[in-house]
Amino acid sequence: MSCIELCIPSNVFSPYTPADKVAITGDFDNWEHSEFVLVYDGRAGNYKVTIPGVSAENIAFKVC
Repeated sequence: MSCIELCIPSNVFSPYTPADKVAITGDFDNWEHSEFVLVYDGRAGNYKVTIPGVSAENIAFKVC
């Protein structure tokens, strides 16, 4: 089973802060937007999330 790790620069989420809850949703979770919450990595200055069971080739998603 494959998985992908998304790393999204923090400036993409301006004006949100690391204290805000940011979730990602897509066809991998039936657009439910509740399971995959991005975690802020202060050292790297980005948000990360790992999504199991998907391939990076055919993934559709949005951040909410």
